[in-house]
Amino acid sequence: MTDIQSSGKMLQEANQPAHLSSENMTRRQRELYDKIKTYGSDRIWFLDQQIGDAEAQAISEALKVNTTLTQFGMGTNQIGDAGATAIAEALKVNGKLYWVELEDNQIGDAGAQAIAEALRVNTTLKYLILYANRIGDAGAQAIAEALKVNKTLTSLRLSKNQIGDAGAQAIAEALKVNTKLDMLNLNCNCIGKAGAQALNKAQSCRYKLEFELETQTTLVALCALPRPTTAEDAQSVFHLLMSGFQYHSEAGTNMQTSPHLPRLPAEVAELIMDAACYWPGVHVVEQSCHDPDEKPRPVTVTVPKSTGGNGSPFRVQVVQLLRDRREHTYFPRAIDWIIRDEHGAVRYKGAATPVAFDSTIEFVTMRAADHAHIRQMREGWQFEVQPGKAACYVRLESLFLGYI
Repeated sequence: MTDIQSSGKMLQEANQPAHLSSENMTRRQRELYDKIKTYGSDRIWFLDQQIGDAEAQAISEALKVNTTLTQFGMGTNQIGDAGATAIAEALKVNGKLYWVELEDNQIGDAGAQAIAEALRVNTTLKYLILYANRIGDAGAQAIAEALKVNKTLTSLRLSKNQIGDAGAQAIAEALKVNTKLDMLNLNCNCIGKAGAQALNKAQSCRYKLEFELETQTTLVALCALPRPTTAEDAQSVFHLLMSGFQYHSEAGTNMQTSPHLPRLPAEVAELIMDAACYWPGVHVVEQSCHDPDEKPRPVTVTVPKSTGGNGSPFRVQVVQLLRDRREHTYFPRAIDWIIRDEHGAVRYKGAATPVAFDSTIEFVTMRAADHAHIRQMREGWQFEVQPGKAACYVRLESLFLGYI
């Protein structure tokens, strides 16, 4: 077993969903399971249906026994690694599906690695659509290894992910072995010169391969993206900052204790958390592959409904926008934003001046402590960033809304 396969196996085991049976299904899981299990047509799409990992697990169980579906899609949902792992298990045993769409979800490396394992044994799937997810090098490397043995997949769409040079080079090596794939889309990733050269060299020997590799963002931009945490971890760090951290060291037989981090006021602790975007939250990443003549869309995040046991609504703490634009392009400094209430009515609008991170990256941070309109946001309200006249030059746009 290779290092890639070994690490992939560990990630998959960590994301393996609990066993689902008819006794422990929720009402919605049961509805989805029953619908797909006995579905009589050859295609079904669940586009933008608020499907998460739990629902994907029920759908997976139904796909294992369905014998009529040949085309299946769950685009624009909230499927993460656990949900993708469940779907991958279905693909190992389903012998009918030849078209699967999982675009615009939250699938990362572990989910991609699980899907790669399914590709090793699946003999019917021809079209696999995974664009606009969170697949990085590890996921791409696992898929590349699977492509070396897969004999049926003809079309693979991996655009708008987070694949860099290492993933691209692995795919290039796979193309030297795989002769079945005739369409590969890697637009809007983070592939640099080394990865592009490897792919172009591999493609030159595959004249029938339709290959796309445009509008790559930078690795710096990817590293600068916020990493939302869980509510539990955020509270732990917040209380640690306020209570101080004691560092214990042993010298000889005497235990010495000295303060390593002073106790911080709550306001200062919140400033640190805001600066690091270390809050649970909603994170939307848009990678632009559109035509300059295509009308760009605003980027929007919505304050979710609290699911906590105490029933308290979320309090918005921070909104952060990050943009990565193409080199040597003029970009207006002001970024226009709109806040809408749960009915879509405009409550506030304004403009913010971004701070330059480097020559192509800029960001705006709006804290609730400094902006009353951020403090007033509640469940169902939306923060919307307008695209502006120079949107066609934006390679990546990240909008994060953090709350407690």
